[in-house]
Amino acid sequence: MSTGNFADSIREQQLAARRTAEQLRLEVEYSTDAPKDEHTARLNLIESQMRKQQREFRAALLKYKGNSASAAKKERELLLSGAATPSELRKRKARTGNAVLNAATDVTTALQETCELDERGD
Repeated sequence: MSTGNFADSIREQQLAARRTAEQLRLEVEYSTDAPKDEHTARLNLIESQMRKQQREFRAALLKYKGNSASAAKKERELLLSGAATPSELRKRKARTGNAVLNAATDVTTALQETCELDERGD
């Protein structure tokens, strides 16, 4: 379920709950056989819980949107930072080439020293 559909579903449920609470409030007001104070207190509690849940949902939705925007921004930055300019590529290639040349020189020097030691040993 996508975030938009999920948010819409929650909003619909909140609207239905508000309608039900309003209907119950009207029934309590026009009822003659039940103790109104007790029912009114329970309805007030339910309505306050609904308002609290609605605030929490809005805060969570805003936080999600902010995090989503931040993640998209980071992803764009990473995608753009991965693109190297031609001069950066030449420098990187030169460093790699220098490393290979240095390794080859080290191997050549080691072989020369080994040959010299071998000649002295005979």
